[in-house]
Amino acid sequence: TFHARSTGGDSAYDAKAKELREMVDRYYSEKEALPPFSPATKGVYQKFEKEFYPGMAAFLRGVPRHFFRLLAATLGMKTGARRALSVATALGVEVCVASNCAGGVDFVRDALGLGRNTIDVVASRLGFDAADRCTGEYLEILATGADKAQAVKRLRREKMVASTVDTACGGTIVYIGDSLSDFPDTSADADDEDFSCVVRIAVFSKHRQFRLVEEMEAACSSLKAKPLLELPILRAQGADTSDVLFFAENWAEVEMVMLRPTEKRWQQQQLLLPTTTTTTTTTTTTTTTTTPRVLAVGGSDSGGGAGVQADIKTCAALGVYCTTAITALTAQNTQGVTATQDVPVQFLAEQIKAVLDDIGADVIKTGMLPNVRAAAAVASACIELYSTKLVVDPVMFASSGAELVDSAEDARECARLLFPLATVCTPNLAEGLALVGRPRGSVTSLDEMRILAKDLHTRFGPHLLLLKGGGHLSLEDENGQGEAVDVLTDGDRMWELRSPRVLGTRNTHGTGCTLASAIAANLAKGATPLEAVVRAKQHVFAVITASETLRIGQGEHGPMMMTMRTPEDEQEGEDVSSSTTTSTSSTSSIGDEDNRFRFYALTDETFDAEHGRRLVESVRAAVAGGATAVQIRDKDASLTTRERVERVRACVLAAAELNPSALVIVNDRVDVALAAGAHGAHVGAEDDLPPAAARALLPHPLVLGVSARTPEQARAAAAAGADYLGCGAIYASTTKTEGAVVGTHGFVRICSVVRRRRRLWDGQHLPVVAIGGLTPERVAALKAEAAARNVSVGGVAVVSAVFDTKDVEQAMR
Repeated sequence: TFHARSTGGDSAYDAKAKELREMVDRYYSEKEALPPFSPATKGVYQKFEKEFYPGMAAFLRGVPRHFFRLLAATLGMKTGARRALSVATALGVEVCVASNCAGGVDFVRDALGLGRNTIDVVASRLGFDAADRCTGEYLEILATGADKAQAVKRLRREKMVASTVDTACGGTIVYIGDSLSDFPDTSADADDEDFSCVVRIAVFSKHRQFRLVEEMEAACSSLKAKPLLELPILRAQGADTSDVLFFAENWAEVEMVMLRPTEKRWQQQQLLLPTTTTTTTTTTTTTTTTTPRVLAVGGSDSGGGAGVQADIKTCAALGVYCTTAITALTAQNTQGVTATQDVPVQFLAEQIKAVLDDIGADVIKTGMLPNVRAAAAVASACIELYSTKLVVDPVMFASSGAELVDSAEDARECARLLFPLATVCTPNLAEGLALVGRPRGSVTSLDEMRILAKDLHTRFGPHLLLLKGGGHLSLEDENGQGEAVDVLTDGDRMWELRSPRVLGTRNTHGTGCTLASAIAANLAKGATPLEAVVRAKQHVFAVITASETLRIGQGEHGPMMMTMRTPEDEQEGEDVSSSTTTSTSSTSSIGDEDNRFRFYALTDETFDAEHGRRLVESVRAAVAGGATAVQIRDKDASLTTRERVERVRACVLAAAELNPSALVIVNDRVDVALAAGAHGAHVGAEDDLPPAAARALLPHPLVLGVSARTPEQARAAAAAGADYLGCGAIYASTTKTEGAVVGTHGFVRICSVVRRRRRLWDGQHLPVVAIGGLTPERVAALKAEAAARNVSVGGVAVVSAVFDTKDVEQAMR
């Protein structure tokens, strides 16, 4: 996504960026007016692309090289792309990015932000003169899919010739693109003797996939379209995939399928899932909950105020077990740092391995990483564990101002390695400026701080980035009182986290370490990333306030009483919507309800047979009548897995034609849901695939529903990562007998149990869908009882009331 934002300071750059935005807008407007891409129109597209370059060359003539670097920082990558590429390179997979971006090779490298030596880039090449200004001449132009494909092949052959390894490697080459024109020119590689397999993946949104299937098949007549999630099934069957174009909905899906863990990592992932297990015997019921664990990787502070000492104390105060891996030893006290000694990287890796092989970790938190090799050791551990969350505090300076990393460039390389893997990153203002190469003090307002936060997220791509203003920026509230304001962003939305500034205290040493370890501790306890950040901010404010009278040491930066447990910490599951969080975007999802399951229909083949309908006809009618989700319950034992997949795929396509937002969910069969491109699966709490295992197979944003008839089952399903719960039967019905009834009271009780539980990945409430004997009158009564208990009905599920009728659409309405 091209932004070309204004810097607010460099008027020459700002004018050029504005002119470039207008040029790019015209380019896309003209491209949209072209006829649909097909073999017949391929030449039209190639001619259009090639004609664009002369005008761009004239525009770029005389532009200084540093303008290109500023522009590159505004080029946003698709969500999850930077992380997937980082994981690939860390796993030893060779990565080449081929781009027809007119900015040239260096521009693309800078935009990727993954380090100059970690990936290959092929793109157009621009000339520059001795004064580092663009000559306006292209030394090489990559304008079309054919140009990109040929450049990649040439690079690959050059590397093979230069390599001492046998070139007949028998490996797999994977083409990933987001334009149909990327793929017709790669088909020759299917017969390339250097590679045994070619996989083509198009990253399109689900809605766009359905619209472009026919267009894609016309454009690539030799290729068939299939969902990427079907690839493992085809591979297991030994099928040839060289004639298939796979669709992925997002980069997270690409990462899961193409870079998924080995069997050993899978076993570790299963062991590390935060689960609650319930074992029932004839006499007793025992519930065992895993202890939340944080591995703190950072430097040792001999004064005890920061570093891993602060991590241990904070985690202990929040009820989390903390293990450590020491990266460096520091000789410091309240007056400053007098000496540092790095720990050998091999020994750091041994510490991490010793902890993870035995104790494990739900969250890894990093602090002081003195060099790139230390960061690489942490990145390797995170990728090996796969499911473990990561909190990165890029500690570059001590409170006294002492530098704690070898160089600013080392810090940037560390960020490129770790930020894309991170759940939350917590640079302070000085560190954020250093990471983008700007001097201290160059941000003086909240607006500039927001721009810097967005810039950091665009460059480095963590899930959430928290830019800490704290003691680095003086701000006041509407009453003139000092405020400590931090800016949190996920790239699309932005929040301001405010707390009163504690004046007159010297005890602020270790605030950054305490905040990051508090975030890690809350994540380990099951909080969403947003909840974890808000609670950590509240915790640090309370600790600073309580430490005002503490007097330890003679220096200007005293430590805090980190082992105290604040009143906020005692309120398990506190609702963050009442916190000091301000959203600067109308799309904020804090406290939003998930309405996707509001009108939920469950198919029944018995009713379909009685009324002479096919399954796809029932699904189409239910969606036409307003169903927001349809669960396909296919109990016909005579069907093969392939037949089930085809039936479900037909239903997915039919639903998408009527309402692209409608969900199609498969009952019990996760494998069928994945192969058919459904939106998710629903499993029982007892007899089906365990919810934790189903969640591991269904990456977000695919949906996981879990049936829950007891509070214990509801808690376990929530801990396993369910997107919603199905609860019933509320009343006896033709499909649910009296013995299966939980009643309105049981439903409300389960709603109460999960009322304060927010989903880990998006901060939304966990909806509970009611099922069993529901009529409009009974739904009204259920809603009234739920409202009286301060809970809400997340959705209403129907079976016979809709499908045991001749007119499904009208019954659904």
